[in-house]
Amino acid sequence: MGSIVSREYEILYALKDTENIVQMLDFFYSHDSKKRLIQNTVLEFCDSSLEDIITASINQPITMPEIKYLMK
Repeated sequence: MGSIVSREYEILYALKDTENIVQMLDFFYSHDSKKRLIQNTVLEFCDSSLEDIITASINQPITMPEIKYLMK
């Protein structure tokens, strides 16, 4: 496969061990059944996403302290 490195990998590698950033645990390439190259990124588990938080706040706005906490 050579030295194929994506921009996503470069960014996640540069942010490795940075507080409050989802950490990349592993990164590898594989091929699908049609022999296409597939990039695989293994990230640490997070029990919720920003989308979950925004969706839950549709009927009740997110408060400024919550926004500050989430952005930290």
